[in-house]
Amino acid sequence: MGCCDHLVAGIFSRDDSTTYQWLTNAVLETSGVKDVRPVLITNNWSDFMAEVDKCSFAILYHSKLRGRLNITDVNDSLYDAELKFLAKKFGTKKVIVVVGDLKEASDEQKKRMLMEQKTIGCSSRDLILFFQATDRNALSQANKIQHLQKIITKIAWEQFTEKYATRLVVFLLGVLFIGIIAGCVLFIEYHHHPTADSPLTTEPAVPVTFMPEKTTTAPSIVTNFSEANASSPLSTSEMMKATSPQTVDISTTANVSSSP
Repeated sequence: MGCCDHLVAGIFSRDDSTTYQWLTNAVLETSGVKDVRPVLITNNWSDFMAEVDKCSFAILYHSKLRGRLNITDVNDSLYDAELKFLAKKFGTKKVIVVVGDLKEASDEQKKRMLMEQKTIGCSSRDLILFFQATDRNALSQANKIQHLQKIITKIAWEQFTEKYATRLVVFLLGVLFIGIIAGCVLFIEYHHHPTADSPLTTEPAVPVTFMPEKTTTAPSIVTNFSEANASSPLSTSEMMKATSPQTVDISTTANVSSSP
């Protein structure tokens, strides 16, 4: 059993399953198929829909032994509604139409059927015609069976990749989202709490002390006074008069101001 052996094939027909046992065996031998469910189509639509829900893809089988090739789009067609429903349920890529017990199963016959019964081409992946089983057409039958099995294997692989590709995309998106969140958290912490090795770490500011300017007036007076004292020695009383502020005689000032 391979990794894609998960499909349940439904063979839908108005014929009894014993008439297409060869088809059931061929499908069971196909890689990707786990089981085959033969489904007899009747007028009970609810039973038909219930069986459809149990399958992974569909094969619509019709036998020429019923007398006519009245599958769709002709008078008294047998599978108009059923084929359209299968295509809607599974998609046209997962529906195959098989016609058996034909006296002519050539490519020309296939083209004629697709032209006259257009719903077959619109609602299925392929139409495969089989001769009546005889020793003369055994090789042709074997080639057609191989063609059918290749289609089924493709369906199995497509469904497998679709299923797990979706899961892989979801997983990768989750990893990407977590990575973005983690990066944002680290970025915020990095800028709010820089480390010693961080190039963004700034040196602590050195406080600038402004020193008041020194007053040189008093020392200059003392210096000048000292120089004057050195050049012309004065007595202590003279030194006091030189350094003390001068006083004005108020009475004398008054007399001077009142004189004419």
